[in-house]
Amino acid sequence: MKKLFKGLGMGLVASALTLGLGAVSALAATTFVANGITEDGALTITTTGSVALTVAQGTAAGTIVVGKTDGTGTITLGSSSAGETVILGGGAGIETVQIAGGSAANVVTLANVQTAGSLSIGNAMTSGTIAIGGGSAVRTGDITIGSTGQTSGQTVIRGGTGTGVVGGTTSGIALIPGTAGTINIGLSTGTGAITVGSSSGASQIVNIGTGSGATQTVNIMTGVGANTLNLGTGGTGVQTIHIGDNATPANVITIGGTASGTTVAGTLSTTGAVTGLSYKSTSKTSTAGVGYATGAGCAVTQITTRATGVTCAGNSGAITTDTTSLAAAAEATFTVTDTSVAIGDTVVVSVRSGATNSGGIIPFVSAVTAGTFDITLSNVNTSADTGAIILNFAVVKAVSS
Repeated sequence: MKKLFKGLGMGLVASALTLGLGAVSALAATTFVANGITEDGALTITTTGSVALTVAQGTAAGTIVVGKTDGTGTITLGSSSAGETVILGGGAGIETVQIAGGSAANVVTLANVQTAGSLSIGNAMTSGTIAIGGGSAVRTGDITIGSTGQTSGQTVIRGGTGTGVVGGTTSGIALIPGTAGTINIGLSTGTGAITVGSSSGASQIVNIGTGSGATQTVNIMTGVGANTLNLGTGGTGVQTIHIGDNATPANVITIGGTASGTTVAGTLSTTGAVTGLSYKSTSKTSTAGVGYATGAGCAVTQITTRATGVTCAGNSGAITTDTTSLAAAAEATFTVTDTSVAIGDTVVVSVRSGATNSGGIIPFVSAVTAGTFDITLSNVNTSADTGAIILNFAVVKAVSS
């Protein structure tokens, strides 16, 4: 008998071993043969005390098989109702543990019955790879992380501190679909909030569509609902929003369709041309208005006579006239060369200050061409004017078609 158990790899030195048939198997037969035990009832092998029961291969490359090849019953490892630990592959060697490694459509469940506790995969690993649904095999099924029944708690995916590009080997978290695949974040019927980049750090960068692809398209709020898009509305700090402001190439930026209304509540500054606008500009305050900002104007002083032409290139500006005497009831006309003026524009002119006969000088624009306009000064007073009159002008862009 002792030789038989040694052949099975069951160490019996300094231990007690009990073979039992269970209470309901009193008539069961146990057969001992060379290299085998056959039981037609319930076979129980029990060690006493803290002695371990070891089932080992006869050779280092041997195989231990638990369960019949055509079995349909249940094989249970670790059924204790106490705080038992079941270890698979706990040795110090590089081991391979396979669960449901066959070719059939197996079903593998981990912690699928318990309602509390925890399930850990690779918690102590400091290197190596943890793959769920990995490999290169063609797959048509779903991989689900999290439950539709979760009403509290969080489903957390934590990444490393890498800063590489998506798909590289150093990025913190990478979500990589197939070449033509789609990444969806948020349920189609969801009503909660989806936050991307909620750090309280001072210099976090959130990149969307920054790849090197030639024709990337980033769609934001392309649904059919009455959507609202907020940019830079969340904080009290000064927000800076850049849209296509790189030096090259010449970007095309479209805001609003033909039936859209666009509202600019603050100051809108442009350094390039803004074309194709159809709008009504209004001011909501008693101090703000419609006009040009610093940099759009020019200033010039006329010399020799009041009929001497001047050059002042700007959409608005100030012209200081010569002090040559302008007789009562007389007029003087001079040409302003201004490359900002088109032939269809309207130029507005007014007196700021400087006339010796207050209210007696009336300026008006008497001609407009491409690149020039004429200003005529009319002295409607009864005495000559010899003042250095400062004239304000502004160009209103207009077309005739």
